[in-house]
Amino acid sequence: MPTPLCTTRTRRALPPCLIFILIHYIFRLAMYCRYSVQDI
Repeated sequence: MPTPLCTTRTRRALPPCLIFILIHYIFRLAMYCRYSVQDI
């Protein structure tokens, strides 16, 4: 069976996929704020 992307060997470390999603979400939020500020 293929190993899932979100696998953690240690409970302290965050899964790489969660970190990627978090960075992507923050990036989209920052870009959205920039565009909204320029529109005003």
